[in-house]
Amino acid sequence: MALRADPARWRLRPRLPHPGPRRTGPTLAAERDAIRAAPADRVRQDLDHLARHQGTLGRRLRALHNDPQGLLLKATEEIETYWELALAPYWARIRAVLDTDILHRARTAAEHGTGHLLNDLHTSLSWENYARTIAAETLLQAASA
Repeated sequence: MALRADPARWRLRPRLPHPGPRRTGPTLAAERDAIRAAPADRVRQDLDHLARHQGTLGRRLRALHNDPQGLLLKATEEIETYWELALAPYWARIRAVLDTDILHRARTAAEHGTGHLLNDLHTSLSWENYARTIAAETLLQAASA
């Protein structure tokens, strides 16, 4: 049985204005530089794609479309200010908690499997529900093939 993906059901995952990190633990400066280096035409393409799939762009996104480089510069300046005021003083502690949580979840998945990991994340998530959803989508896709 061949499985087919239905692109209409995929969520939009724009590439910009925030490209994915290139390595584990990127620095704020590296991420800032990557955002600032985003080509204006690529930003506009992503915004055009968003507009086609989700309707008209709001005021701020239209402004970004009109001046990608200027607004990406302003956005990264705001991010840096937020970092300095809200996160930098506490970052070592936040990072330690996040690293511990990632290690715990990786160990849980390795020792007990993905089902146990999903069941432990949140009451709304469960391996059983995930498997049921995948099975239902698979059946629907197979029936429509």
